[in-house]
Amino acid sequence: MALDVSAAFNSRLTTAATHERDVGGGYDADGYAVPGTTQTTAIRASIQPLSAKEFDNMPEGLRDEAQAKVFTRFPLEPADRIITGERYKVLSVDDWQPLGGYSRAILGALR
Repeated sequence: MALDVSAAFNSRLTTAATHERDVGGGYDADGYAVPGTTQTTAIRASIQPLSAKEFDNMPEGLRDEAQAKVFTRFPLEPADRIITGERYKVLSVDDWQPLGGYSRAILGALR
């Protein structure tokens, strides 16, 4: 039995955001890079600061870049970008889609 958390993703508790994901691309037969496209999707997300405990328990490589965490019903992948007023990149994802219908991710500032 899955936990239904859909009530937590209402317009009062989340903010409008833009999700960007690069798709396609690769290399041609001669080894030259072929650019892909960027998919853009409007989503609802709750962006929150990291607690001291979360920050301390984070692996060393993520700790250097981590700025915030996000909860959203939209399935996220590492290297995705979340744009509200700030621009973030997804550093790591905890996929809770099968159990709770949401994703939790650690965000780093996008420069």
